Amino acid sequence: MRNPDNKQNQPVSKRGENGARVRSKTKKKAAANSIKIPVRPEIFLYFFKDQDFDGINNVEVAFTDDTAIISGTANKLLMTINFTFEVKPIEVTDRKVIFKVINMTPVNQDWIKKAIFKKSTFLTYNQGKVIMDLNAFEPVRQFPFGTFTLCEIKDDILWIGINL
Repeated sequence: MRNPDNKQNQPVSKRGENGARVRSKTKKKAAANSIKIPVRPEIFLYFFKDQDFDGINNVEVAFTDDTAIISGTANKLLMTINFTFEVKPIEVTDRKVIFKVINMTPVNQDWIKKAIFKKSTFLTYNQGKVIMDLNAFEPVRQFPFGTFTLCEIKDDILWIGINL
């Protein structure tokens, strides 16, 4: 006869200490056991400088707090216009990081978005979100296996977590 207090009789979602769910503990352990790959702003800058953008110059990338800032100058009709994209990572899916555009100056200049994101091999823009393909980065490409679980900006570095 089984003991009614035996944890084996409890549903999986109710097992654990102090009523904590096993699934939430498993997620925390998985995040703690993931390999974290640092991606510095210089790597982003390398990809921007490597590509030929018509009319886009002086591109700079910086990480501050929990956001990434992409800035530079765009030339149109003999005018030089400074631009800035402030983006924040919100989701990781299929070896891609999805950033939400928090702030953009000048506001809604579609021609700047097209000039940057149409020719980029690792960035795309869709409805207020910037999608970055992580396979473009050599440190990430060295791990063709695993699931991406984490993307956060800490200490001016973008950290990407891979569960094996």
